[in-house]
Amino acid sequence: MAKIAEFFNEWRLKRFFLIPWLLRRRIRNLNDLKRFPGFGSAKLVSFDVFDTALLRSVARPADTLALSAWRGEQRLACGIEMRTLLEARTEAEIQARRWARAEGREEVTLDEIYARLPSSLFRISPGLRVEELATERDICYPNPVILDIYRQVLASGIAVAFISDTTLPEAFLGELLAKNGFSGPHRIFASSSFGASKAHGGFFSLVASQIGISTSDIWHIGDNARSDVFHAHRAGVNGLWFRPKLRCQTHQEQNKPADEERGIAKSLMDGIPESLLAEGNCSAPPWQRIGLAVAGPLYLGFTQWLIKRQAEFDPQRIYFFARDGQIVHRFYAILQNFYQGAPAPTYLMVSRRSLAVPTLERIDAPALNMLCGADNQLSMPVETYLTRIGLDPENCQAALLEHGLSSESLIDGSEMRTKLYRLFQSLETEILSVAQRERVLLVRYLQQEGCFKTDRLALCDIGWKGTMQMALASVFKFESPAVQVSGYYLGTEDCIQRLVNSGGNAAGWLIDGSRPENRRRILQSGLALVELLFTANHGSVRGYCEEHGKVTPILERLGIESEYVKAAEAIQGAALQFAHRYTKAFGGLRPIDLTRSDVFPALARLIDRPTLMEAEALGNLIHVNGLGNAELGQPIARPPSFWQSLARPSTAIAKFRQAPWRLGFLVRFTRIPHLAFVAMMLRRSLEPRSRLA
Repeated sequence: MAKIAEFFNEWRLKRFFLIPWLLRRRIRNLNDLKRFPGFGSAKLVSFDVFDTALLRSVARPADTLALSAWRGEQRLACGIEMRTLLEARTEAEIQARRWARAEGREEVTLDEIYARLPSSLFRISPGLRVEELATERDICYPNPVILDIYRQVLASGIAVAFISDTTLPEAFLGELLAKNGFSGPHRIFASSSFGASKAHGGFFSLVASQIGISTSDIWHIGDNARSDVFHAHRAGVNGLWFRPKLRCQTHQEQNKPADEERGIAKSLMDGIPESLLAEGNCSAPPWQRIGLAVAGPLYLGFTQWLIKRQAEFDPQRIYFFARDGQIVHRFYAILQNFYQGAPAPTYLMVSRRSLAVPTLERIDAPALNMLCGADNQLSMPVETYLTRIGLDPENCQAALLEHGLSSESLIDGSEMRTKLYRLFQSLETEILSVAQRERVLLVRYLQQEGCFKTDRLALCDIGWKGTMQMALASVFKFESPAVQVSGYYLGTEDCIQRLVNSGGNAAGWLIDGSRPENRRRILQSGLALVELLFTANHGSVRGYCEEHGKVTPILERLGIESEYVKAAEAIQGAALQFAHRYTKAFGGLRPIDLTRSDVFPALARLIDRPTLMEAEALGNLIHVNGLGNAELGQPIARPPSFWQSLARPSTAIAKFRQAPWRLGFLVRFTRIPHLAFVAMMLRRSLEPRSRLA
């Protein structure tokens, strides 16, 4: 019976029966306070500090100590592992609390904790304490919702206070709050200064007596249902539960606190998006969440791998290809100073089109596949194929008539594509003449960018087949034969091993030579999404022109790509926020590397398990493939309506087969993501292995 009574007295069971009462006291923003008429007549409005007024970059509060211990090991160079430092700090707090309870106190101070570190750590104890406080400074950021409420309360003339259960000193809390926009006037009450805590219910009465008011005159806002609402109510305080989202604990939150490098990295990967999405709008496109949770860790991990991997080659310069290399170039600039000897970066304005045409030497089968868009499933007029490589359709009329074509003829099947192949073969002289003219400008542009002034240079791009590296290698062969080239890519297909025999070395990060197969399959199915993540905020490079004695790139206008580019820019903007917070968390030390196993699951989830909102937002974007003509493209995943599909099922099937992101297409079509996942898995089990585009 005693055990049964103990069970029914557990807070979790109490919380279950208190849920309706708790939900009535839940607030999400300033507008929710209007539901409480007595709030405006409060004599004091108090706020909890951590996870309410201030948000941390780590997923769990305890991970702050792990990060602090890691920084202590790196900074103090004491030869003691971070886990040993973390265990000593944890044990010291346990002992300090045991002594405090014996003296009738509910809370301890930071000084009391550090006084109980083992004698072997006394020499570095002051440095460890400083590092713990510095870590809090580097990972704490203002909660914009609470900051707005705080300012409104101050403007209304109501007194404000901060009440926190913490071992940190009140003076430090004041500094931390002021740094993050909570600049007063307000009072600060830390449990470490009073020996009482909210968690045990006695702290609120002490605060009320210190100010000289009744507890019923206090309205308190905090995130902890037990300490900030339930115990506040028991003390006579009007407690409000700040909980923007009602959700169960995630898998990561249920894990034990971090106690090694990988745990710290994953904690930051989980915590940074949550802190930055505190004021998220669920109805808005999911670009910020994708940027923070998927793209930011992906770019960061790729760039860290790139810097360490290219150090083996020791290049004198590293070139990032436009457009897919722009965001990696920006991340490289953030990380470069953490790595001694990292080569100077250059953003090279080249594209598949600007390199492929000038380096043509003959119109053979590979050239025809490139010029005629063998991988392109869109129907395009012959005029587009001619103009995008620099030929004037008016000057090709005789050849067009000879092959039964006109400028308006649509290339929409194998028969028409065969005619197009023969047309280009007959125009070999004219095409190679265009290639020669463009090659002169290309060589001059590469000279301007210093490509021929180094013995070793590294290239970085999204990757796949390595055709751009091969095109550059063919230029180097004549202009600077001694140059050694090494390419570093997000991923490479197996055919790159054959291509780079004469073009230098190449390595892929997520997949290397199409391996491992499980990652290759996922990337293949969501290639349009991966390319979106790496798209720059400018058009593709069409070629070059000379202006005032200098060669400058000619950019395609964005055209139908404009929304696609805007989405990419929003994703990358959020990703840069992630990078700045991640690097800042390490206090000037080299950040912990994010590995493939850390970052790939989030990308795989987006590709293979999107929400309906993600499928709709991403699926409406127009993806342009081929040689960069921004007037022709197709939605990433936009199915016809139910009634259109019912009337013409063959059209719906054709659109599904042509969709760049078929899983997203099915999610939107069925409106039931799980059903779409099952259908796609069945389809994949029946089809042969395909290749990256």
